[in-house]
Amino acid sequence: MTALAKYETLKYLGKGSYGSALLVCLKQDREQKYVMKEIVIGHLKTSEQESALKESEFLQTMAHSNIVSYIESFQDRHKLFIVMEYADGGDLTQAISRRSKARSHWTEEEAMRIFVQICLALSHIHAKNVLHRCRIARSTAL
Repeated sequence: MTALAKYETLKYLGKGSYGSALLVCLKQDREQKYVMKEIVIGHLKTSEQESALKESEFLQTMAHSNIVSYIESFQDRHKLFIVMEYADGGDLTQAISRRSKARSHWTEEEAMRIFVQICLALSHIHAKNVLHRCRIARSTAL
């Protein structure tokens, strides 16, 4: 059985600049859900393919409670698959959107808890000499 064959696709989550994201589960354990990123690398130059593989290997070192966990990565034909923990509560953008639609604001304590989690995650990746770029909306730019 190939690594890809052990997963069952449950739902298409979306498309990003580098590929698609799928909600999957292991066929043997349907309870645990994961996100599988599917990246077409067949058209890339050899050096770009190697870079993509190195990046997926690097994700293994990002073990931190405030960073989505890496599960595994593998290639199947001309695609690279990266399996990550599924954050069933969504991401920060989705949480902000939910609060906005509900016309609800976070308490100062909730906002500080989120801020601290972000700082701890950034500190962890910076300690590994990783630069993370963050897009700031014009309306919130300083």
